[in-house]
Amino acid sequence: LFERAKEKGRLAEADVALRSFCRLLRDDQTVRDIFFSPCFEKKKKAAIIGKFLEPSELLADFVRIIIARRGEKMIFDIERKFTEYLDKDQGILRGTLAAPFTLNDKYRRQFKERLEKKYNCRVILNELTDPRLLGGAKLCVGDTVYDGTFLRQLAKMKMSLKG
Repeated sequence: LFERAKEKGRLAEADVALRSFCRLLRDDQTVRDIFFSPCFEKKKKAAIIGKFLEPSELLADFVRIIIARRGEKMIFDIERKFTEYLDKDQGILRGTLAAPFTLNDKYRRQFKERLEKKYNCRVILNELTDPRLLGGAKLCVGDTVYDGTFLRQLAKMKMSLKG
């Protein structure tokens, strides 16, 4: 889907269509039952699901291929991978920033600016509030984890005291 959408210059359209379809699958029990059911004949299932995909022929074609190959269970993995490919193509890095409290705009901006400078790309942070962290912050970007939480500092002290 990604390659075909890129070739046609329709990445944004494919992204919106795929996200919308996956959201529909998550939110609508009937559509989800039809899509994931092995009881429907492939052509009949493709025709029914195709009605939900009419604005995007690109996604409709792709979903028909998934159904024909009985790959319905992979749709959410496909959505995740599509987002990864799209982010890479557009120079976007996603991360998660966890803190025991909601960050103010100043700290949020500082984290983002430092990451954008370090990685030389646009950064999108998902923020989580986790009171168990006690203080500091934990940042996960790609496969890298920066743990500056008070909880982590306590764990390090405990390990050093154990010797």
